[in-house]
Amino acid sequence: MDRDDPQIIMEKYIENNVNYLKNLLDVEIDEKMVISVVGKSGSGKNTLLDAVCKKMMWQVHIWYNMPPDSSTQDVLKQVYKRAYKRINKTDPPYSASEEDMAARLRELLEGMKYLVILCGISSKTMLNCVWASLPDNNNCSRVVLILESGHYDVAKHGADTLNKKMKEGTILWLSRWDEETSARLFQDMVKDSGDGVFKVSGSEVGKPSGGEVSTEDKQYVYAMTEGNPLAIVVLAGLLQHKEPVERETLLKQLDQNASRMPAIERILSAFYDDLPQDLKSCLLYLAAYPKNITQPAEQIMRMWTAEGFIRRRKGKTPEELGRMYLDELISRCLVTRIRTKDKGSPQKVLVHGRVLEFLQSEARHANFIDIQDRCDVLEPAVVRRLSIQDDGNRYTPSKTRFPKLRSFICRVEEEAGQIRSSTTSTWCWWSSMLSCLGLDLVLGAPAGHHDISFLCKSRFLRVLSVQGLGLVELPEGMGDMIHLRYIRVKCKGLKKLPSSIWKLLNLETLDITGTDVKEIHPRFWTIKALRHVLAEMLTLPAASSVPEELGELQTLHGVKPAQGDDNCPLHKMTKLRSH
Repeated sequence: MDRDDPQIIMEKYIENNVNYLKNLLDVEIDEKMVISVVGKSGSGKNTLLDAVCKKMMWQVHIWYNMPPDSSTQDVLKQVYKRAYKRINKTDPPYSASEEDMAARLRELLEGMKYLVILCGISSKTMLNCVWASLPDNNNCSRVVLILESGHYDVAKHGADTLNKKMKEGTILWLSRWDEETSARLFQDMVKDSGDGVFKVSGSEVGKPSGGEVSTEDKQYVYAMTEGNPLAIVVLAGLLQHKEPVERETLLKQLDQNASRMPAIERILSAFYDDLPQDLKSCLLYLAAYPKNITQPAEQIMRMWTAEGFIRRRKGKTPEELGRMYLDELISRCLVTRIRTKDKGSPQKVLVHGRVLEFLQSEARHANFIDIQDRCDVLEPAVVRRLSIQDDGNRYTPSKTRFPKLRSFICRVEEEAGQIRSSTTSTWCWWSSMLSCLGLDLVLGAPAGHHDISFLCKSRFLRVLSVQGLGLVELPEGMGDMIHLRYIRVKCKGLKKLPSSIWKLLNLETLDITGTDVKEIHPRFWTIKALRHVLAEMLTLPAASSVPEELGELQTLHGVKPAQGDDNCPLHKMTKLRSH
């Protein structure tokens, strides 16, 4: 991470809590124990756990951020999958939908010293089920809960009921920061940018005077942010990109709205209004995904490019520009980097839950994205971007024409997409909802296979991202969707791509990782706009089938030459950077 990464700066302010939690995890109590970190949104819970994890080593370390409305079975499956991959360095060989995941999890972790961090458990019943599924190996294994302040009862239940020996001191409550700490964090966040001087309440914050921050400044920063670390970081990110006169204007606007909305709300609103339009669009696009879901950075940047959010510049590739846009959002403290590659570019990104709530509200208000939830009523004629996420029961009316649709993003759990012959409400609901959208079951096909032909009516579609549905093939009519620039289909049952795919002359990205597609029409490789092809086992045609140079192709993953073919067309891919 960068030296001035907000998370690194914050860590020196939470050192006491880091040491307390580290000592709690290290305490010499053999029995498994539950520890809770509780606080309001933006209080620094994840930052604290991340800092602690950097200092400790465990035989098995699992961190799972639960999407909203996750069931107990969902949690057990995800913990099992992560634990299995940690131990065996590969995904489980069998389906995550198999019964008795609790028994599998206990067997897998038997004898292991583990740390399981769970963010989002909202009920004592769910905690009891997870707790019973984890073996007590008498080797100081630990479970850490990251909880919003409204779920303090879950933390209390863990301390009083589940812990056998140590009940007191196993709940760490993160409250708002005091005036001194708030002002100092703000000062550290802004002092390395520009001239290091920020006008606040008529004085200069960010230019230390003997290492002290004035009482007036402390009170001002605290009043502006209410001692919320997220608000402090975002406010600093807003001001550090401004000239002194602009800063004063923004601060006055924030002051005027102080009585009308909470600190973090008015700071986020000011930050959003201040963004250039192209950055606004890129940021709002992240509202398509639910809370606690990380996204591959390259995937997000390619979708931005396909939507046309990134303005072309001479001498810069779309990939370079996309990285600049993402770095800008990260530097403004609106997006968090999760992992870094060797050269420092983020591999996965995450939007803080409180920021995401704001973005989803703005996206709905601007009709930018229609995000399905329990209260939504779709108006297909005006929907431009549609996001379907497997995060609980929603209502969708039975209309299937989306004439203005530009992006279709559908991410469901694999077993929900496969819809087995079950009588449970979950399967029935998914069958009903997908059918309403036009994702009807294919007659004569194996149970749970779906058809997305309804999308062929959306002639302006640019982005198609589907994960987890029961697809075995894509519709032949897709070749007529000439505006398609990005196709990502991650469905285990997919075996065939339409022969008409070569007609998509504007296609830039084809991502079919996680599918069983082995062949594609040879003329596909004549698409001059093609930049990224990612697959599992796709076979390249002979060089003679690729008559012209593929001068834009940058990425080629999971693709191999035809067996016995010495005339591989790789030499025609002159700009290939990754394969």
